[in-house]
Amino acid sequence: MGRDPASPQELFRLGPVAEVEVTGPGADEPDFRLDFRVDGERFDVRMGGPFIFTTVDGRVLHCESEEPESIALVRESLRSIVALVATDDGVLTITGHDGSQLIVPPDDMYEVWIIRNYDGYVLPSPMLGR
Repeated sequence: MGRDPASPQELFRLGPVAEVEVTGPGADEPDFRLDFRVDGERFDVRMGGPFIFTTVDGRVLHCESEEPESIALVRESLRSIVALVATDDGVLTITGHDGSQLIVPPDDMYEVWIIRNYDGYVLPSPMLGR
């Protein structure tokens, strides 16, 4: 049976990751940033657009990344992650250790997230308006 062309294809998947450093946003770092190692490789993920955060108890927050309550919840929930998945429709989904989920939707005009490792691999979010 073939792939449903309407279903997004995974471009990238990582997880689980036991220790994640979550930084930003702030004066020195305007974006949320996750830093971690997998099998000795260092990765960072930057997210610079609005996101949707669903807490373990089902609360849904539509965030612009500057709201203090959202920042604290995201930092706590993503200190270890079960999965990080990027799909070809431009969506980045990160599932936290507590079952919470952060979703960064695509943007038509700019790259709202980027995944890179320090061996040179870079995956920017697709811009759907191109």
